[in-house]
Amino acid sequence: MTVRKLTPSEKFFFFLITNTLFFGGVFTLRVFGLATEAILLILAAATSLEVIYIALSVQSAVTKNTQSLRETEEYMKKIGEDEGKAHNAIIYMAHQMRSLQHEVDILRKSPLLKTNGNGQTHKAHA
Repeated sequence: MTVRKLTPSEKFFFFLITNTLFFGGVFTLRVFGLATEAILLILAAATSLEVIYIALSVQSAVTKNTQSLRETEEYMKKIGEDEGKAHNAIIYMAHQMRSLQHEVDILRKSPLLKTNGNGQTHKAHA
């Protein structure tokens, strides 16, 4: 038999039904002859423990979400750094292409490289 984790909504309904049965069941202790003051004392203690449990659960969730946000922040910072490196690489490549284009233009204007009109180039004879 496999055990699966409950979804948040299933946890909520399980929690709600369990608490309703428990806190409602406390009042059935009157049927067994327990004094009203004792029942109210048990109810107050159970409520206090429930509040402590909820506070710890909330604090745990906040801590987990804070850690997740830190990890996401670090990941985004790395992406930003990579973006900066890529930007610098693109600028460098653009400068290189501009230099190459300049050299090609110089070669086209020089007598060393001439076109014959159909797009093919040949060396000029000296």
